Amino acid sequence: MALGHYIKEQMVKAFEKKVSRSHTIIFCGTQGLKAGEMDELRAEMGKEKVNLFLIKKTLASRAFKKTKIDDITAFLDGDTFYAIGRDDPLAISKILVNFARKHEALKIKGGVVDKKIIDVNEIRRYASIPSREVLIQQLIFGIRAPMTNLVSVLRGPLHKLILTLQAIERGKK
Repeated sequence: MALGHYIKEQMVKAFEKKVSRSHTIIFCGTQGLKAGEMDELRAEMGKEKVNLFLIKKTLASRAFKKTKIDDITAFLDGDTFYAIGRDDPLAISKILVNFARKHEALKIKGGVVDKKIIDVNEIRRYASIPSREVLIQQLIFGIRAPMTNLVSVLRGPLHKLILTLQAIERGKK
C-alpha cells in the first residue's frame, strides 16, 4: 500500500469516528473566506466544543457512507468544511448563522442532526430558538406566575379586612 493511500485511509477513519460520535454536522462553503475569518470562526466554535474539519469531498463521502449517512452529495459541492458537534445543535446553528450574517462569504449548505438530513432553512430555524438558559427562565416564570397570582388573590380580602379594622380603630379615637 502506498503511503499516500495509507494516509488518506487514516484520515477517513478519523473523520468517520468524529462523524459517528457526533450529534450535529453542518456543511458550509469556504469559498472566499479568509484565513483570519476561519480562525475567528474556529475560536467561536471552540467555546461550544465544536470541531471544524476541512477534508476532501471524496474522503468525506467515504466516511459518510461508512456511517450510513446518505444523500449528502448536494452539500459536498465546492470547498466545504464541516462543523461537527456532539451536543447542542442550536448553539452550532446560532454561531454559524450569526457568523454568516457578518461574513457573506460563509455559505451554510445544510446539515445532519441525529442522522437526519436538514436544509438551510431548518438550520436558520434552530438558530432562532432561544438558548437553553432563556427557555429554563421562561419555564420557571411560567410555573411561578400562577402561584404568585394565587397568593395575591388570597391575600386581597385579608388585606382589606386589616385596612377596615385600622380605619375603625382610627375612628374610635
